[in-house]
Amino acid sequence: MRRRIIPVTPKTLERSGLKCWSCTHWETADSVAAGQGQNIKAKQLRRIIKASGECGKLVCVGDKVLAYSQYGPAEFWQGTKRFSSGPVSSDAILLTCLYVLPYAQGNGLGRVLLQSIEASLVKRRVRAIEVFATRRDEHPPGPIEFYLQNGFYILRDDPQFPLLRLELKTLVGWQINIQFALDGLKIPARVRSGALA
Repeated sequence: MRRRIIPVTPKTLERSGLKCWSCTHWETADSVAAGQGQNIKAKQLRRIIKASGECGKLVCVGDKVLAYSQYGPAEFWQGTKRFSSGPVSSDAILLTCLYVLPYAQGNGLGRVLLQSIEASLVKRRVRAIEVFATRRDEHPPGPIEFYLQNGFYILRDDPQFPLLRLELKTLVGWQINIQFALDGLKIPARVRSGALA
């Protein structure tokens, strides 16, 4: 089955079937009334796309979504106020979520998704990516070990959520063939439901 990476928009996210469609963990530091999450998420995505361009990617097998990512300038993410290891650097894009459905994990899909983000941001001449990685499994951006293995370094340490950074200038000149990498992954075609925070 063909695998592809597509941009996140309100429409593609709504059709994905992922719970992230109503998650506002990063969009606001305040509690959100029941049923308002989707409206807040859609409005936020439109604002970021209009201001700075693409702000997320979905990895699909056929018409099923296996992985999700979300990123953008730090000023759009009020949820960063929860993290003591901030603030995010002014020259960096903040990666707020990189998630692979549990049954598809362990096949390199997270790395392919991260490389796709890197390639897009290099073309936009963004200097760096920063992420509040976690030393706990349940935090959406993912574990610190994943990022350290993929070229990030600890910018500001924290017992739970260190702020990590990747300098994109080191990636200039790389020829990343995402479709080739995706085609080489062996991911089960059967899709199960999964949660996304």
